[in-house]
Amino acid sequence: MTITKERLRQFARYDITAKELMTDNHMEDIKEEYAISLEDVKEVLSKLSCMSGKASYDFYEEWLFHITLLTGLSQTLKAPYYLVSNKLAKPSEDGLLHNDFDAMYYVVKRLDKYFYDFEKGKDTIDVTPLIEAVDCYEANVGKPFTEWNFPNQIKDAYVRYIDSQAKEERKLTDEQIALFKRYVDELIACGNTAAIRIKGESPVFALDAKTQGEYLQKAFDLDGDSETAYSLGMFYYDQNDYVKAFSYFSYGQMFQHFDSTVKLADMYKTGCGTFKSPHAQEKIIRQAYERERKRFCQSYDNRFVEAAYLMGEMLEDSTEYPGVAYYRYLEAEYANAQEKTNFTKKISQALKRTKKTVKQKKDTVIQRHVDEFLMEVLEGGYTCAFDAEKEENGFCITLSRLSSNAPKILLTFADHGFCRLVDKIILHIQSDAEELLTDVLFDNYTIDYSKDGNARTILYLDTNPLLELPEQAEFNIKDYE
Repeated sequence: MTITKERLRQFARYDITAKELMTDNHMEDIKEEYAISLEDVKEVLSKLSCMSGKASYDFYEEWLFHITLLTGLSQTLKAPYYLVSNKLAKPSEDGLLHNDFDAMYYVVKRLDKYFYDFEKGKDTIDVTPLIEAVDCYEANVGKPFTEWNFPNQIKDAYVRYIDSQAKEERKLTDEQIALFKRYVDELIACGNTAAIRIKGESPVFALDAKTQGEYLQKAFDLDGDSETAYSLGMFYYDQNDYVKAFSYFSYGQMFQHFDSTVKLADMYKTGCGTFKSPHAQEKIIRQAYERERKRFCQSYDNRFVEAAYLMGEMLEDSTEYPGVAYYRYLEAEYANAQEKTNFTKKISQALKRTKKTVKQKKDTVIQRHVDEFLMEVLEGGYTCAFDAEKEENGFCITLSRLSSNAPKILLTFADHGFCRLVDKIILHIQSDAEELLTDVLFDNYTIDYSKDGNARTILYLDTNPLLELPEQAEFNIKDYE
């Protein structure tokens, strides 16, 4: 028996529930596919627009979550975050809705965010902007590209994309530039401060210095945005007014703007526009590194590749930390492998320069003090879990953070060339004990040297001692292959 296309279509059209469909057959028996269409997505929006509160969430969750469990359906929706398919199409890079898939992707991605916000306490969900976007897309069909019209949110995305392409000196068509200029002016008319900033600094407009500065200052006066502060800083920097540039970079750094932070650190290093201070440079870069590292471990948007590289570069310049520089470059290489950046060549060269500062080992077993691993898993103040399983010469223990929302752990062993994000730390300890407590929760530890000169690591929860461990542990790289 197989599930027919018509039955799948009933589910996609919400005439039957996922439970009713699944009772027809098992998932592996599904032989036919029903491609989700833009009409289906529009119907979701139509139904959601008539609902509010919990009803909206239940309806959407059932449709999106269960639809991805069905062979065929999971391959055709192509929405982010939920799909099991590894062969997903990609939306158009410029942010515009060029085809049905772009429209579907746009809608479902934003519904994901809406419902995430709903879970955090919003009472209602307004899908009107999404309906408007789809209506505009359908109205654009058959029109020249330069006449396309979209809601301001989509215009804004397109303007930012073209601006970034122009700054990287990528080739743009006359049609792209014409639409870019039109959207910038339309957004400015609506009071969009980002568009004001972009008109001031974009090479597409190529304004004279006086007009450029006026646009940037107007945008900054309106919203005080850190991105605009950076643009103003670069404007004055290029005009050799380093004191003003320093003040705007300082403003951006105060709001954790990454590029402002980098420029500010460089100015402290050289004494340009301010007094020379290697200590200020180091503090600023370390703060940026720690911030971006945390975001990287939490899978948030981040600039960790650049932060780790700059940290390594600063340490390499210091005679005190040449080996630690290699450590940071390894992190930059690992992060860069997740999403290629223009730092690839620089990182490769840096690794070659600094590798000789760390004695390389070829074995897969890394011996360290237990407390070194405890420091890693406890970083951030999380309550952690300890589990133990008997082995031939001792125990295999697992350390993990208890919270499901906790960031992953970035483990790096420079002497073994190992760097990886992990959910748990697996260790091997030698012990004569027949068993160890397992499912232990802990949030602190101490090292006790009082027993026969042999150090012991003691796990604590609050102030209660729970468990003693040997001083040494082994980490086997093969456990992570």
